Amino acid sequence: MSTNKNIHHGSDFTEFLREEGLYEEAEAAALKKVIAAALAKQMERKGVTVSALAEKLGTSRAAVNRVLDDEN
Repeated sequence: MSTNKNIHHGSDFTEFLREEGLYEEAEAAALKKVIAAALAKQMERKGVTVSALAEKLGTSRAAVNRVLDDEN
């Protein structure tokens, strides 16, 4: 029985990001995308508009839009 070793196997991608000092930024961006998508889905499911959510939270529509913008 032979073992199939990948000669091109490198380091772990997470370790690479840590070495480059990018891990925290990448993790924060991924988390932001998850939160924005979950909030948008719940808003759609409950029929809540950006304006209504902003009013309920006592903030502006712009602030809610920033939260919903997964690139911001």
